[in-house]
Amino acid sequence: MGLFNLFNKKREEKKVAKNKVEMRIGFILLDSKTIEWNAFIENINRDWEISISEKPTDEGQLVFEVDDMKVACGLIEVPVPNNEAVNNAKNNFLWKEAVEVAESHKAHTILSVMGGDSHINQSILFTKLASSMLKLNNVIALYQFPTVISPEFYTKVAEDIKEGNPPILDWVYFGVYPDGNQFSGYTIGLNYFGKDEIEVIRTKKNPSELYEFLVDIAGYVIKMNATLNHGETIGFSEEHKLKITRSKGVALENESIKIEF
Repeated sequence: MGLFNLFNKKREEKKVAKNKVEMRIGFILLDSKTIEWNAFIENINRDWEISISEKPTDEGQLVFEVDDMKVACGLIEVPVPNNEAVNNAKNNFLWKEAVEVAESHKAHTILSVMGGDSHINQSILFTKLASSMLKLNNVIALYQFPTVISPEFYTKVAEDIKEGNPPILDWVYFGVYPDGNQFSGYTIGLNYFGKDEIEVIRTKKNPSELYEFLVDIAGYVIKMNATLNHGETIGFSEEHKLKITRSKGVALENESIKIEF
């Protein structure tokens, strides 16, 4: 079965089995039209003690299972369509070379993880596999909506898994932008875990403080499986209580949680 047929089959199954965990997908950007499958398999074994006996097909596809999850990888010998990776690379304000690197990619590998009993377990497996693939010689970046991430950054954050911590910066995008004479910020990625995205609108805090606050709150929501509800408060001490509201997004299309910070 072809890789794209496999994706389509899973989408059809999802319509019937609504409780299935949504597929997690990312795009590994390459500076050449090849992929070193054997090196990838060796990296996974060395990095995470995951053994893979399956071999890639002549069409450049590798499909295997880990626990109760199915992994599908496919080499696509063209850049990501519609300039999508390049356009979204502009969102990575932490990596000044992101756009230039994205513009140089000549091919990409689709990496997807399907099934499993939770979004957390699925995301952990995806991150392990992605970090091992990002160590290949011709890999230059990971495109994961809405941004492009450097191999060095992603693999370093992935090490949090070995300490028993969720690699939040690999799972959630944090945007910070000037808003008048103040700053606002938002998350993208919490929806995947069944949570509302979070926004802070017009804070007097500096961009670094806002960024760290959003990371801390998102980490709390994911690690504790917490739900932030309209009308409640949140804080890191009894004296530090911040008001929570839920309303139409400002930087986001759907409704979001707003925290007064």
